[in-house]
Amino acid sequence: MPVEPQFVLRALGVPEITEVVPRSGSYSGSLFLDLRFRELVKACLATHPVHLDEASLAHFVRSFSESDKLTYKGPEDDTKLFRFRCLYSEDSHDPAVGLEHGELIIPGDVLRREVFDPVVEQVGLLPSRQIAAHRCHFFGSIQVLHSIASHVQASNGRLDVLLLVGGFSRNEYLFQCITEQFASSIAVVRPPDGDFASCGGGALFHAGSLVSSVVPPQNVFRRVTLPAEQEDTMLRLAYITGVPGTWLCENRVEYIVRRGSNVMKGSRSELRLRRLCSSRYDRTFKLVLYTSDGDQTRRYFDEEQEASLLWEFLR
Repeated sequence: MPVEPQFVLRALGVPEITEVVPRSGSYSGSLFLDLRFRELVKACLATHPVHLDEASLAHFVRSFSESDKLTYKGPEDDTKLFRFRCLYSEDSHDPAVGLEHGELIIPGDVLRREVFDPVVEQVGLLPSRQIAAHRCHFFGSIQVLHSIASHVQASNGRLDVLLLVGGFSRNEYLFQCITEQFASSIAVVRPPDGDFASCGGGALFHAGSLVSSVVPPQNVFRRVTLPAEQEDTMLRLAYITGVPGTWLCENRVEYIVRRGSNVMKGSRSELRLRRLCSSRYDRTFKLVLYTSDGDQTRRYFDEEQEASLLWEFLR
């Protein structure tokens, strides 16, 4: 029996968005971190041209983009040494320029000064007109601290929330800077998987079809009977029934939708329902679904997490 997960979202209200942030006219963000890092690598390895061809530079940038760009924490990483493996093994050891045994080593303070700070502090050239009734702003990778500050000032204190989306939104240093500067007066929210900027694009074009996935705010599960496992005999011996060779454990939990997961919009969750019928005319069954807000996965229905009845279906 197919059960569509969209009913989980009934409790979500539609945010009031009267205007999306206009394009600033200047760029700063995730892509520019990559470009500045590329230039830093070229400067460090200027005397080692073997590492400066397109393939090698792309390798360095990809290594930076997939890890350190997102996890970099700012000044607290100043004393940390960031290591990037070289693509080529030849000419790979020169401690004077940071090459050590096939790795390029860049100190954290250099990375912050040459790569992160210029982008985080980039000034956006924003329209000077007053914005009359903003309720919600989306900031992607092309608007950062000064851009946000200009919008906050122009909105005359009418902003309720800043939603950080885009590739740069996942960076811990940027999130820390924005939180320190604005969280005292405006809620700062970074949605899960905001790096796809789907919510910003959907709001910009007023097209819900552009948002391909949703994030359920609750778990949805049902109570089932499953084959007993060794763990069940130790934790819930009273729930085990059956005959030797066919032991079953009652009051187990089967998740249909998990809180915080990515669910494709319009997708279906297939449930397999079984029951023992006494005759061919016995065709009715009951499906009961429950919800919970906890992040911890429950194994048994009687665990302490609160569960609420969501839906009861009799057929």
